[in-house]
Amino acid sequence: MSILEFIVSLIDSAAWPIVVITIVLIFRSEIAQLFSRFQSIRHKDTELLFREIVPQAENEAAVAGLKAGVSEAISGDQEGTKLITFAKDHPVAFIMNAWNEVEESVQEIRKSKSDESMPKNDFEFMQKLRREGTLAPSIHKLFKYLQRLRNEAIHTRDPDAVTFGEAVKFRQLSTALAKELHRIAKK
Repeated sequence: MSILEFIVSLIDSAAWPIVVITIVLIFRSEIAQLFSRFQSIRHKDTELLFREIVPQAENEAAVAGLKAGVSEAISGDQEGTKLITFAKDHPVAFIMNAWNEVEESVQEIRKSKSDESMPKNDFEFMQKLRREGTLAPSIHKLFKYLQRLRNEAIHTRDPDAVTFGEAVKFRQLSTALAKELHRIAKK
């Protein structure tokens, strides 16, 4: 291999990396703005993120006519202050705690049904309730969104993936859902 062939080979090998670096440098502010919307990225299991799912869950709560405010989710007393501190310090644990209310309400409906043919899995149980007409489609969608958010919060490896605001919004929505499920169980 002559020196000329070596130089051509070197330029040929470096062309794509140089083009990519040039594009990144030219569009760095746009790329940074795009990536600032994401907290994490996955390739294989396509992950919907909190910032994208929470508005969808809020929309379903509104469609269902559920009131999902802070006052319903966190009281203004000493207990509420403790919850706020807990949410700031441990947003993922706060979400898990809020989801427990939903699970308890699902179990309450399950007890009221006392039907042996009911699925043991909460997700399938809720699907069956929706198919039967016991559960409004918007309530079922809200349940699915919140369950997905809870799962993402639990399985994230990034301790800062869930913000305080997202944790509080999750609690607001899960409290509204739990109240609606409790109402359904009393029917």
